[in-house]
Amino acid sequence: METKHTKCLDLSGLALYVIPKPVHKLTAVLRHLYLHRCSLKDDFPFEIISNLLLHLETLDISQNRITIIPDSFCVAARKLRVLDVSYNSLYRLPSSLDDLVSLEELNAAHNNLIYVPSELGKLRNLQEVDLNHNQILGLPAALFESCAISSLRSINLSANQITELPLSIGNLRNLKSLKLTGNQLKYLPVTIKQLLKLQTLYYGDNHWFAGSPLANSGKAYGVKALLVAHELSL
Repeated sequence: METKHTKCLDLSGLALYVIPKPVHKLTAVLRHLYLHRCSLKDDFPFEIISNLLLHLETLDISQNRITIIPDSFCVAARKLRVLDVSYNSLYRLPSSLDDLVSLEELNAAHNNLIYVPSELGKLRNLQEVDLNHNQILGLPAALFESCAISSLRSINLSANQITELPLSIGNLRNLKSLKLTGNQLKYLPVTIKQLLKLQTLYYGDNHWFAGSPLANSGKAYGVKALLVAHELSL
């Protein structure tokens, strides 16, 4: 294994029980680590790889069997820009998410998440969030109240159990894509009209009252694509 100039390491598909010792020699240079489908379990030693996390920009631990990520992970991974933890068995995200100050993309789709920590809204560089296919019941109002989260461009909340969206979602002034398909929504908050840069809105397979705030003004507010369970005439 090259240990002097290796910036990207892909161990995907290997059944890992421990991190090979040569990998630890890459601490100073490693920037992208892929551990996709490596049979990682809850006894995966995050504390042992804490030194590796110090300079990582990309970490993919998707399609494993992890149920929890310790708060100490976020403290160590402050330079992380892309985090993919999709297709695991996570039931919560770390409450220390706001320590991931460089994070731009978060994929936590296909887990068992019930709620989204409001700390996510403190990430100033966050642009893409994918939380589809979880068990999320609702979103805290504080999640979108901070001006920090205004950098968000895309959020996927499809296939959850969300019954309503907070009014503060209107603060996402740079949002271009919002996916809400397959929830328990009965209406869209009127503040959805404040999303002037919104180009794509998916909200089919929900339980709607008659109409929505965009039913007669979607085009005026920049929405280019509306996908619903039944065709909506704009």
